[in-house]
Amino acid sequence: MEPGATSEFVPVETDGSPLWRFKLAQKGDDYDDPTEGEFFAEESLQSALVRESIQNALDAEIDAEVPVCIRYSLGETDAAELPTVLFDGLRPHVDSSDVTSWPEGETCKWLLVEDFNTVGLCGDPYDDPVGDEDLSNHYFYFWRNTGRTDKKSDERGSWGIGKAVFQSASKTRTFFGLTVRHDDGAKLLRGKSVLSTHFIDDDRYMPRGHFGEFSDTPGEENFALPVTNGGLLEEVSETFGSKRADRSGLSVVVPWLDEDVDGEWTVDRLALAVCEQYFLPIVAGQLIVEIEGAGRVLSIDRESIETVVKSEIQGGDAGQIAELMEQIHFAEWATTVSRDEYICLPEPALEKGTNWATIHLPSDRLDELRESFDEGKRLAFRCGCGVFPQDAEPEVAWFSVFMERDDSLVAPQVTYVRRGITIPKVSSGAPPGVRALVSINWPMLGKLLGDVENPSHTRWEPRKARANLRWVRKETSIQFVERSVKEILGQLRADEDEVDVSAFSELFSFERQLEQTKKRKKKRKGSGGGDVEVPKTEPAFSVSKIAGGVVVRGDKGLAADDRLRLRLAYERRSGDAFGKWDARDFQVQDLDANIQSGVFETRDGQVVIARVDDPAEFELEIVGFDLHRDLRVDVRKMVENS
Repeated sequence: MEPGATSEFVPVETDGSPLWRFKLAQKGDDYDDPTEGEFFAEESLQSALVRESIQNALDAEIDAEVPVCIRYSLGETDAAELPTVLFDGLRPHVDSSDVTSWPEGETCKWLLVEDFNTVGLCGDPYDDPVGDEDLSNHYFYFWRNTGRTDKKSDERGSWGIGKAVFQSASKTRTFFGLTVRHDDGAKLLRGKSVLSTHFIDDDRYMPRGHFGEFSDTPGEENFALPVTNGGLLEEVSETFGSKRADRSGLSVVVPWLDEDVDGEWTVDRLALAVCEQYFLPIVAGQLIVEIEGAGRVLSIDRESIETVVKSEIQGGDAGQIAELMEQIHFAEWATTVSRDEYICLPEPALEKGTNWATIHLPSDRLDELRESFDEGKRLAFRCGCGVFPQDAEPEVAWFSVFMERDDSLVAPQVTYVRRGITIPKVSSGAPPGVRALVSINWPMLGKLLGDVENPSHTRWEPRKARANLRWVRKETSIQFVERSVKEILGQLRADEDEVDVSAFSELFSFERQLEQTKKRKKKRKGSGGGDVEVPKTEPAFSVSKIAGGVVVRGDKGLAADDRLRLRLAYERRSGDAFGKWDARDFQVQDLDANIQSGVFETRDGQVVIARVDDPAEFELEIVGFDLHRDLRVDVRKMVENS
């Protein structure tokens, strides 16, 4: 329900005794083991929960002039001191399930997630609005739907799957939600547990159970109603340290945190996930996050985010922290760019589709832009992309690209952000030495990209079925956004021809040394011109094919502290295999990789960077590629500043 709408909530009569109820299965009902939690299997639960909870809160914002506030609180309580009614009747179902069992031990570790300046779960709890797309009912879609939502596709989340991360984070696959609604001020409590089809004695139960009050109305015995008992709501708030009081929004309690898969839930891990995924809305002053646990409180806002990342997050990888600091600094600049500082690219001709071949930087400023980029100055571009809905007129949607040259980057640092949410696994195709931020806020383009996002909001997948029903020419529009940094960079560097010191493969047919001296013309400002000769060198390494992978070993031309860069891609029928690499092909960080007498510096997308310790013993192995596809490998010994 939109802010300002009314639900006119009137409690119905029940016996006033909240309880857990799982529906008895009937003959002919499917044996159903819910799998929505698998959408988050490619990342840690902590990271997934942060992303989903914040995007839901940003979508429920009341006042755009005031930051949305999120609070994460980690705690533990003696199990005997938990409100008894919350778990009475649940344990037999948990113990009978194939997916989990009741936690051992006397202490319950829990997580509380609260949002403020948000509308809460508005909508009539007794309505069933499915089929009426004009009726918005956040309450109904949060508690009684999976894979469906009443959100608009230009909002950050539109799959109706995100809430599954709450149950996935609990050993009992359970969570509770206490909401105060913006429209009518009602305070409501519900709970849900998602297990598997299970048996207790000879009775078969459906996997999804609900905590609430139930009426005796025939046909509605399994229809959970919200708990409005003020005493129980106050007890829940006190037990889990809620700061909700009468402020609108949603508070979610995840009991018995699951620490078996991804390790301990900590303030530091949550803080790092927050800053990595939502640094842009934090820097822009749209989001404030507070994280509390183990006697520590971190407050993350536009003023404190740098200090938190640099000094207060403990145990983070130094390289990861350094890269995040660079992204934050870059975002701080990007949020201050004024309208007249943008370089506006030509508006695309919709009748010709969307194609970078027809879009060029302003010719009267090209030399100036190239010089500015070469000098390390930051540039902001406004790019127009054609979008083509099935049921409406096409339009030009605009997005922003912020860029700078940084020759210290051994892999491109390109971040895509759709309405504040970072989409981390989009491949830019850009070369090393560039930092960029691609920000999409235009509604129609946001709708398109929202429709092709995977449920965990980590990548764009153009072949989504629902996108086919809503859009035409979507692949070219998506590719236009994805390739924007690479294409703009190509025009800024059109006069450069980089030295190529490499061993290059054609389906594992490797050249171990350069067959001839390569030359390039140096045209950068102040170079003095002339050819630069690259002499023949001893082979630095050898490359061997193994089943599903590749091995690189040191050779005579390799020295301690040398660095090797590998690019990998599957063979294509035509064109540049490396340029056509797709994030859906593979991600090297997800494959099995081992290194001997060396250290991995970067494993991202299709790129691996490794530093050599002992050249004679150096060996790098990567396996896990598709056995049915031919693999191409480009291995280079990196030279200084490359």
